[in-house]
Amino acid sequence: HVPGAVNVGLGSSFATWAGTVLPGDAETVLVLDSPVGLWEATWHLLRIGYPAPQGWLAGGMMAWRTTGRELGRLAQATVHDLHGRIADVDVLDVRQPAEWSSGHIAGATFITGAELPRRLGDLPDSGRPLAVVCGSGYRSSVSASLIARETPHRPVVNVLGGMSAWTAAGYPTTS
Repeated sequence: HVPGAVNVGLGSSFATWAGTVLPGDAETVLVLDSPVGLWEATWHLLRIGYPAPQGWLAGGMMAWRTTGRELGRLAQATVHDLHGRIADVDVLDVRQPAEWSSGHIAGATFITGAELPRRLGDLPDSGRPLAVVCGSGYRSSVSASLIARETPHRPVVNVLGGMSAWTAAGYPTTS
């Protein structure tokens, strides 16, 4: 990704998550593979009170990479990777309270994605990598990118498939 960027995927939850993780005075530049989503993203930002984006990166990340610019990276892990390393990481669950109550990974820290921007100081600080999990991977990707931007010294991992994959793999949960 572009260093310092926050990942908010364009889709039905774009406005909600952009409004959650972007400061009120944010000036945005969109990273899009094609102009197809440009108006949609712009419209969502305008309707939640942000100014129009300052621009967009034509050609998306391919264009960024092929110009030799620095790349940021956000590690991704499967639930199998997480299960195998569970003793070596801190787990942050960013789901909603009802989801958390229905079952979560033992020892996980619970901070909803909506609360995260103002509760970054409440993240576990053991020095271990932080594995971020949600229901399927969208909210954890947004949250992990925010944490990576705001705490660049902290290794952060997005858990692909989230708790849906964790449960489907038969790994234990607690309530």
